[in-house]
Amino acid sequence: MRDFDVRKLLRVTYLEQYLKDTDSLVMEEVAVHKGSSRIDIAVFNGSIHGYEIKSDLDTLERLPTQITHYSKVFDYITVICGSKHTEKVDKLLPDYYGIIEVKEKIKQLGCTVLRKPIINPERDCKAILDLLWKEELSQILELLNITKGLKNKTKAKQIEVIGPMLDADLASKYVRELIKLRGDWRVDR
Repeated sequence: MRDFDVRKLLRVTYLEQYLKDTDSLVMEEVAVHKGSSRIDIAVFNGSIHGYEIKSDLDTLERLPTQITHYSKVFDYITVICGSKHTEKVDKLLPDYYGIIEVKEKIKQLGCTVLRKPIINPERDCKAILDLLWKEELSQILELLNITKGLKNKTKAKQIEVIGPMLDADLASKYVRELIKLRGDWRVDR
């Protein structure tokens, strides 16, 4: 089973409802942590849900670093893994992560939810805001009525100012809405 096969399965199972929903945006290969990690699929709707695929052909070498990065950004996180990795993935993941196991059954792939994700308690406002473009951060500055001297500052400076003013839920809400307004534009322009 390859990554491609798992993505195809996800599109007709777990992601199908979001792909048809006009209030949801499904994006692939979304960069986080200033581009040092990418999550395979992110769904932006009433939350930001990240899906990481670890097929039987993948290694788990990068997973500990990815866990650290993803845990700062996503409201919910699910790892989809081949049965070869299930036991090790279960030991590596924090309990708020979801796990979906993919197995080949009679020359077809099938998946089973082993653990449902729960709200991530580790989110960081600055990491969430980093998903936005500078122009979008300027819109948040306007909403917070603190544009004076900040509109032309760097993205990093804007995040530094906005971050402490929001909690993770509000940061996630702003990011979801602004990214959905982009349509199918890439998150990591």
